[in-house]
Amino acid sequence: MKRRKQTESSLYARFVVQMTAPLSTNIWQKGRGPLGKVVGHSGGFDGIDSQLDIYVDAGYIVAVMSNIDRGASPLAAKIGRVLGRIKSN
Repeated sequence: MKRRKQTESSLYARFVVQMTAPLSTNIWQKGRGPLGKVVGHSGGFDGIDSQLDIYVDAGYIVAVMSNIDRGASPLAAKIGRVLGRIKSN
């Protein structure tokens, strides 16, 4: 029984490594924009992409998920520009 548990544990560990190895993720990003301080995170895999931007000073959060490679970041940036125009009016 003990050997079986070790084998299952080992298989699970290898599965996790295989599933996460090709992931492309960035650490939390910080910056400033027209809306003030921005903190964000992005990540993706073949066929999916995501972007989270938190506009700390303005109180907005933008979360975009896409089923297209590198599809979320351009849309999140565009949403940020629109929010900047709305906030300045």
